[in-house]
Amino acid sequence: LGWLAIAGGFQFLRGHVQICFYTWIAVALYGGIAWLASLRHPSDLPRATLRLVALHADASNLIASSVDEVAHKLRVLDAHCAEVGRDPGSVVRTLLVTRDPFLDLPAFLDDARRFADLGVSELYLVAYADPVSFVERVGERIVPELSDLAG
Repeated sequence: LGWLAIAGGFQFLRGHVQICFYTWIAVALYGGIAWLASLRHPSDLPRATLRLVALHADASNLIASSVDEVAHKLRVLDAHCAEVGRDPGSVVRTLLVTRDPFLDLPAFLDDARRFADLGVSELYLVAYADPVSFVERVGERIVPELSDLAG
């Protein structure tokens, strides 16, 4: 029963932290009470963020979950750019890959090529375990495989 109370407390805390986070973004960065009011649910945040990218950002810095989801987010970004009269090509498409690429290197390399086909020009990887070893393995096993994508 004690664990149930703790779990409920964490959910309560998480909800309040999200409210504070949204308020901080709206007020501190954009002064936009109307923008905050347009966020009806936390799932609205990616759409609002991509709209802000179209309006103000130099890069899109998405988080990779799947190629299909990234493709969808980039289509949404392109639509937002069209709405505000901006060339979507002026936004550098960057991507944070949060999975360990070495758990399934062939699948990662395939996804990386597909991301490049979508216009993603930069991949950022999270170093798991020993960062020095991770970077060495990236240099030895990933960079040579994807070097043909560098333009």
